[in-house]
Amino acid sequence: MQQTDILLESGSNEVEYLEFNLGNQGYGVNVLKIKQILKYKPEDLSKPPKSNAALLGLLNIQGKQVPIIEIGRFFNVQDLEEDTSNKIVIVLEFNEHWYGFITDGVNKIHRFTWEDLQPLDNSMQLDFITATTLIQKRTILIVDFEKVVSVVFNMNWAEADKLPVTDKSDKVSKRKKLKIFFADDTALMREGINSILLKHHFENVTLFQNGKELHDHVIASVEANNNVPDIDLIITDVEMPKMDGLTVCKIVKERYPTIPVIILSSLISKQILTRCKTVNADAAISKKDLKPLVSMIDEITQ
Repeated sequence: MQQTDILLESGSNEVEYLEFNLGNQGYGVNVLKIKQILKYKPEDLSKPPKSNAALLGLLNIQGKQVPIIEIGRFFNVQDLEEDTSNKIVIVLEFNEHWYGFITDGVNKIHRFTWEDLQPLDNSMQLDFITATTLIQKRTILIVDFEKVVSVVFNMNWAEADKLPVTDKSDKVSKRKKLKIFFADDTALMREGINSILLKHHFENVTLFQNGKELHDHVIASVEANNNVPDIDLIITDVEMPKMDGLTVCKIVKERYPTIPVIILSSLISKQILTRCKTVNADAAISKKDLKPLVSMIDEITQ
């Protein structure tokens, strides 16, 4: 693992993470989500009423009112010290919003493959850590910032109740027959989107926790069907341990070009859309706005 300036190739299964610190522990965040890194100045914060102790206030950044979250307090590993002169704010963008997180400092950018990320065992109960990786014999914890924000603001990115059901009987019949594979490493998102699909009569949905599981089951399913693709649709997140969604899409499209793939991401930027096009994804959708998902599936699988 090393720092590099070479651009990542779509579907290469490589990723770049910025290492930041809380005390002596290192944590990681995907470089693609970073908008700014700046010194923490508490005097610049506005402090509206708040519902979570980790939410310190709002900071005006480029005309945006950005919530500033004390991630150390949220994790119950440290409270903000009186001397904040060395604190650093990492500003991230996902689901079309900006959020700032106070850290003890940033280290450097590391490049590695998604295979280097080890997903946590479900029994470990570390709700806001999705994976770990070793960098120079140090364990780096990969943070699920979307889940942190969902708790701080008491929100659910994928609430089935927000999507009205206006389905015609012919669509219902077809949806029940579709074989769908869906992968996301965040349990909250897996459960939320699965509930949306079930509500709209997509009954044959198999869930996977990472891209490698999805990849292996796609291959096994097709081989068990005499090498004839029998999967009607793949929906996959981008960021996942073991294998990312873009790599899964690239491999699937090279081997089974007739299987449609929808890329799901919390960051639908021009760069992500370009990468989706490069790996021949059929569509991409933001986790923030899932309203088009059902009609998108109907159109792609017709």
